[in-house]
Amino acid sequence: MRIGLVVGLTIYVAILSLRNTAAATSTDKVTSIAVLPLKNLCKDTEIEWLGYGFAESVSTKLSNVSSIQIVERSRLSDALKELKLQASGLVDPAKAGKLGKLVGAQYVILGSFQKIGESLKADARVVSVETSVSNKGVEVSGALKDVFNIESDLALKLMEALGKTPTENESVSIAKPETSSITAYEWKVKGVQAMQKDNDPAKAISCFDKAIDLKTDYADAYCDRGIAYYSKGDFDKAMADYAKAISFDPKHYITYYNRAAVYFAQNEYDMAMADYDKAIDLNPNFAPSYNGRGMIYLEKEDYDRAIAEYDKAIKLDPTYAFAYCNRGNAYDEKDDLKHALQDYNKSISLKPNVAGTYYDRGMAYLNNKMYTQAKSDLDKAISLDPNGPTGAEAKKLLEEIP
Repeated sequence: MRIGLVVGLTIYVAILSLRNTAAATSTDKVTSIAVLPLKNLCKDTEIEWLGYGFAESVSTKLSNVSSIQIVERSRLSDALKELKLQASGLVDPAKAGKLGKLVGAQYVILGSFQKIGESLKADARVVSVETSVSNKGVEVSGALKDVFNIESDLALKLMEALGKTPTENESVSIAKPETSSITAYEWKVKGVQAMQKDNDPAKAISCFDKAIDLKTDYADAYCDRGIAYYSKGDFDKAMADYAKAISFDPKHYITYYNRAAVYFAQNEYDMAMADYDKAIDLNPNFAPSYNGRGMIYLEKEDYDRAIAEYDKAIKLDPTYAFAYCNRGNAYDEKDDLKHALQDYNKSISLKPNVAGTYYDRGMAYLNNKMYTQAKSDLDKAISLDPNGPTGAEAKKLLEEIP
């Protein structure tokens, strides 16, 4: 079993519910952006969720612009943990630049907010990953009850800071509130916070339940609850929620992507492929969908087509560590050890603490009777995942080494 293949599937499952349905034209330059939760400057912990709300909303609104690509929620969360940084309050541009490089972003958006009476003030700035230099920042304010308008204003000002001009249709999408119920929105964001910050699917599901009770056609909440159910291994409930999300928003490409992951886990490859195809139709710039199609072709032993899909994913996202690992697996199946090792090495350089990649490279070494190298990689996989499935599989393979 290829461990990297499985990791490549699950790592992007808990991702932002974006709704970009337009592809960038050939003359547009796609800009990759990571949006961090805003820091709460107040002592009132009851509004902590607003920091995540601003990040969610700004990300969703900016994703409606065809020339902007948003770094997925889970990838950003993993990077923050890897760098031992807080999810919010990252004010050092140098650290922001380091984070951006790790997730493949060209810019990082960070900032803060504070509640003053019944008013809300938020400020944010754009940090260039290449130079670690931030702009002078943007500021918005308004009544707390008008938080959706405040978020739209912030997104528009950040676009201006990025040098982007939205089309008329994109401006309409940016101005559109996620839902008509602020309370439902609050519970949905708290659910996201429970998943992203606390890694607590049960708590997240409880929050999403409250959001859906208040707004029964809340597509984003259904999608995110499906993600939480998936993380608990409850595929039936995840699929039911994805179906609901699609019924309320047929252009919700992330839902198709997530549903494909469930089909893949159940070995229903044709159904998974149909959903990956739909996700790509809706957003051709989303690299994980191509990685997903590549995994299906790899399972079907169509290695050349798998490599072609991984090539597309990597072209869109040159820092996509799991796509490199999976392409390495395809090359290894073709007995092309040279290219396989190049991809495994690249994957490890991008994400050096993933047990599955060492396992897969160790397996490639073992298949080529390079026992010293195989033992070293399998030992590394065990050290990174001593009590998990990857470590257990690595221990079995070690027994095969003469």
